[in-house]
Amino acid sequence: MFERLLAKFTPELSPNDRYLALSKEKREDFSKTAMNLFVRSSMSAPGSITAQAALIALYSQEMGVTDPEVLGLCLANDKERLDHLATKANNIHAVREKGPKTPVTPAEVEGIVKDDFMIAESFMDHTPEELQYIATTMYRGYLSKLTNRGGNVRIDENAYYRRALGIHIKA
Repeated sequence: MFERLLAKFTPELSPNDRYLALSKEKREDFSKTAMNLFVRSSMSAPGSITAQAALIALYSQEMGVTDPEVLGLCLANDKERLDHLATKANNIHAVREKGPKTPVTPAEVEGIVKDDFMIAESFMDHTPEELQYIATTMYRGYLSKLTNRGGNVRIDENAYYRRALGIHIKA
């Protein structure tokens, strides 16, 4: 509720200024919510910031969150949660991948969180159906193209994001 009021009465403030205007308690609440959204989206769409952002936007809409970028800033400024996410990411990568992998640092997690939530903000005008399409059908399409080519499974995020921004499904 507070977040909606803050965005409504202070639209000229930057996301960082809106973050700074939050009380310590609200920052803590928003950080916890952001972590849950981030983990949920990362598990559903690993390896794609665009798909994760679409899911964050979708989950935000379902929860009534109007400013996911501020949520992301709350998490990005929560050192304890970033450390926890980096540890979890390293554990997951160790299980999934054979051989040594360069560890994920809290600073890298912070950058990913900021990107995910900033892009989620740009998706907030999309409908839930459009967000679902971006996060599932388009995501699988990009993965299958890369897998079929036998290359490194890395998504061309710029092309994916540009296409995703232009998606508008007719009702």
